[in-house]
Amino acid sequence: FAPLDVKIDVLVNHRCDTVKVLVGRPMEVFKKGVSLAVGHYKTPFKKGDVVVANACFKVNEAPIAMGRAFECVREGGDVVVVAETFRGQIAHYLIGFFGIGIGGKLKREPIFPKHVGRIIVQSPIKDLASEEYFTLRGKILWTSSWEETLELLKEKFKDKADVVVIPDGTIQYLAM
Repeated sequence: FAPLDVKIDVLVNHRCDTVKVLVGRPMEVFKKGVSLAVGHYKTPFKKGDVVVANACFKVNEAPIAMGRAFECVREGGDVVVVAETFRGQIAHYLIGFFGIGIGGKLKREPIFPKHVGRIIVQSPIKDLASEEYFTLRGKILWTSSWEETLELLKEKFKDKADVVVIPDGTIQYLAM
């Protein structure tokens, strides 16, 4: 019942550092925040044979970064999601999978876009519990280091791949 007098918003970088604090009247802060966020979180949209999407800010929700990568990869190209967390992926009990035919109320069918060649997830933990949240079980190639990831990419593409890097696919948006 009390009106909102002050709003505080922040812009963050991919290391979760606050880089800008906005304080003031709610609509003014919102409009200023949107105008700053457009430049801050924008990533040029490009297509590539290999798309590497880091999941820095929300590393425990790496499928967010995967979605950005799917938009940028060319037909038959590979998507690499870097999710370097020892905590593993978060269990979403509302939308997650918990055995064959069992899931949360908003469970959706896992996806593997037809235009994607391979999905490689680089993570210190091969997180089988949430693999279905990423895509179809057994369709992901798991690596634990950049060296291992690079070896897989070199086997397929040799030295002739256009590579797109999305610095942080969990908080950026693709600018057309």
